[in-house]
Amino acid sequence: MKFLKTWCFLLYLIFYFSIMVKSFDTSPKIKTPPSSKWLEPYRIYITDVDLDAVLYQCNVPGEPSIPTILHPGGMVTWKFRKDLFGENKYDCSFAWLKKGTYELKTMAFNVFDEEVVKMCGWNLFEMNRCYWLVTQSGAYFSKRNETFLFVSDDNWRYMYEWK
Repeated sequence: MKFLKTWCFLLYLIFYFSIMVKSFDTSPKIKTPPSSKWLEPYRIYITDVDLDAVLYQCNVPGEPSIPTILHPGGMVTWKFRKDLFGENKYDCSFAWLKKGTYELKTMAFNVFDEEVVKMCGWNLFEMNRCYWLVTQSGAYFSKRNETFLFVSDDNWRYMYEWK
């Protein structure tokens, strides 16, 4: 019985100190969307190709969405695993102030849903990569990371336009 009391007291101390140490940790955390430990790994890449600065906000279930600026050549990326029921859905909104005219352009679309899975692939044992490019003409999608040279490039598929 004494052994059990000692063991319980030690577990309590470990638990207590782990909470205390975590509460003093002030380092910024980079969060990725929650994963459900299902078999299909995915990674989303969103890159600003030629815009001065794009304000983007991606809605991830269970996480607060914070608008952030993406600069030319900058990229935002995250990885996750597709859940059992295929309910992973990540949508992003983009805003861009066009130079010279000061016209606000906006665009919003799903960067991951069942339609994107069809384009991106569903390999069970390797990372499925989904690439999005945000340009002055709109948003492009590819499942291969090849250089974006021309709007008519066969690798990149034109998906959405600015409004």
